Amino acid sequence: MCNIRMYNDMANEVYLLDTKKGGKYFVGKKLGRAGDSYKILDISRDGTYGKKHEYGSVNHMQAMAVAPVDKKGKVDKSQITIAYAGTNPTDITDLKTDAVYVAGIDRTITKYGHVESSTNSLNQFETALGYADYIQKKFPEAKISVTGHSLGGSLALTVGGKRKLHTVAFNGPIPQKQLTAKERKYIVDNPTMFSNYLNVSDPIGNYNNSYGLAPLKGDFQHYYGKNSFVKMLEKHGVDPSKLGFMDVVGNFLAESLGAVGNLGKEMPLAWLGANALKHHSIESWFDENGRFNYQDEYVPITKAQKKKKKTVVQTDKQLAKRLGAIKTFGKEMASGNGWKLFFFFFGGCWKFRERDAIGMARCKCLKAP
Repeated sequence: MCNIRMYNDMANEVYLLDTKKGGKYFVGKKLGRAGDSYKILDISRDGTYGKKHEYGSVNHMQAMAVAPVDKKGKVDKSQITIAYAGTNPTDITDLKTDAVYVAGIDRTITKYGHVESSTNSLNQFETALGYADYIQKKFPEAKISVTGHSLGGSLALTVGGKRKLHTVAFNGPIPQKQLTAKERKYIVDNPTMFSNYLNVSDPIGNYNNSYGLAPLKGDFQHYYGKNSFVKMLEKHGVDPSKLGFMDVVGNFLAESLGAVGNLGKEMPLAWLGANALKHHSIESWFDENGRFNYQDEYVPITKAQKKKKKTVVQTDKQLAKRLGAIKTFGKEMASGNGWKLFFFFFGGCWKFRERDAIGMARCKCLKAP
């Protein structure tokens, strides 16, 4: 199974399939970083796929199927991840997809500023699902997982929900009408299969996660970015899990106004937009050294997550104590107390195995690149 950093890399790299961004990736290309590399096995560019691009529809969906590569260069085709690209802000078709199929409005804006109905025979959500079925048929023995950022996260959540696939999304809005009630319930009921990493100050990714026409909440959502605004809420006894649309906007504005206020400048609209994109960016999750940027900024949204977080912290302390004790293992063995220390440490290791899904995901996040 890929770690969270690899999923993040895949969700980022898939953007470069777009011909509007160079389209430089090809089947067989090796991507990733030392120790966490993967190879492209198949590509859907601009919505079509197949040997002769005979499947799908030209709707500008970008996706790639990749498999991990071990240290000896062997490709493990038993586990394949499909990465879906998010919105290209210069692509009107992508923007239409966001408006019609994610936000759920019936008509969308054209490049001339008018509104018109979508005319594609297959939308990106239909193509994403078809591509997943195609990859599963092409690699019948493989265990498939899906990932993506922003619109790509929405596509991944939809495909994962419909085909019951392991899903890791970043800043992924819940699509308005693409999931049935049964599929939405399946996602909520299986938080170890689905993960959506969200920033509390992201007004885009939080759509239908924290606010919207059909918000969905559950342990599959992992909120990070506990900034001064959220800390202030907690200080005054306000539960961050109750954040609605205006709270998210207020959080975002509080950060923006505070930053601009410190500079003594007026707040330009363009700067506000850039700040929103900063919180929505796929690149915001890890620093240049591969460290998870929000290690200590996890925001539980359900009672179960709060309980799990408390358990993880307690287990961390217990494990640290046992790891410290093991350093003196040789000395204790010599003194005749080795067996007692062995069982003390073994108990800590067994407790560590029982850590919850959130804790394990956090461990994967912190894995060195």
